[in-house]
Amino acid sequence: LPEGEAPGAGRRSGRGVPARRLRDLSLDKLIVRNGTVILPPSEDGTPGERITALDAEASLPKANGVLTFDASATYDGDRVAATGTIGSFAHFVEGGPVPARFVLSAPGVLPHQVTVSAAASSKAGVVKLAQLKAQYGPHALTGNATYADDTLAITQGTFDQTPFSGTAKLVDDKLSLDVEAAPEGKPLRVAGSLGSLDRFLAGGETPLQLGITRRIISRPRPLSRPAPHIKTALSPSRDSTPSPARIPRRARPPTQTMWFR
Repeated sequence: LPEGEAPGAGRRSGRGVPARRLRDLSLDKLIVRNGTVILPPSEDGTPGERITALDAEASLPKANGVLTFDASATYDGDRVAATGTIGSFAHFVEGGPVPARFVLSAPGVLPHQVTVSAAASSKAGVVKLAQLKAQYGPHALTGNATYADDTLAITQGTFDQTPFSGTAKLVDDKLSLDVEAAPEGKPLRVAGSLGSLDRFLAGGETPLQLGITRRIISRPRPLSRPAPHIKTALSPSRDSTPSPARIPRRARPPTQTMWFR
């Protein structure tokens, strides 16, 4: 066998043969014209969606160089375009974080383009986007994102400077959300689902279930008069006004939940 490919050589170096070969990979330019991509079928056996009229170009001068791509295609009747870069492609495939940037535009669906940048890594089916920054028109989102098992989770996030964290799951076109946020310092939780994301984006009607839970933070009521002297509080006279601490307060529920359908 060639040097370095004998049994056990990859284990001693900590890297297998595929990783070594990957470091020799380069791509002057990949060009696709009028291609078609068929997505996997859904769990109920429904045939996968088709991405048609695909035009794409990609280049990778060397394995540890920057992968660039520029693509456009028709999906569900709408034209979608995407461009992007992945720094040190070989390092990304091996699981290390690399800088990545993507720009997505779909004029028939989205009025503004979406720009995403992050330190991206992928390992064992888990994609991580650290220091995520996304811009959509005047709106900005930041945080640390993880995608695995059809679920996107964001921690330490902000949306237009409002702190939040939450998860989103898209399975068979059904979108489920569970988000906790604190707009203007008022904690709340939003959980719900959208029956068909494709139909919603296309301007059609789809079932929506949404629940909003608001945590109520009780604050001490201001005293209408100065607090009594400690001796008066411990041994009040018969005609003295009870201490504010002894005035029963109306019980309040810790949360309030509203559901919309």
